[in-house]
Amino acid sequence: MCGSIRELMEKHGINPLMVIMSVRDIPISWYWIDRVRYLDKLIIKYHPHHEAHEMARKWFLDNPQYTHMLIYAEDIIATPCHIAL
Repeated sequence: MCGSIRELMEKHGINPLMVIMSVRDIPISWYWIDRVRYLDKLIIKYHPHHEAHEMARKWFLDNPQYTHMLIYAEDIIATPCHIAL
């Protein structure tokens, strides 16, 4: 399933934007984030929570090519196949 995720997204007209709002540098999390290669990512570093969310919202709304916003917590560990689910 993980290998065909881009084809499924294209077939169904889905183009999610992965948003990572980060105030820390957790190496194991970034190891896996860097391996998600089938989604565009918006990375917002070192901003207070409310500012980061507002920045992400504005950027998402200003870029209509994206259909969904996937907010990824930087303190979890999820492989690319987990994200695809």
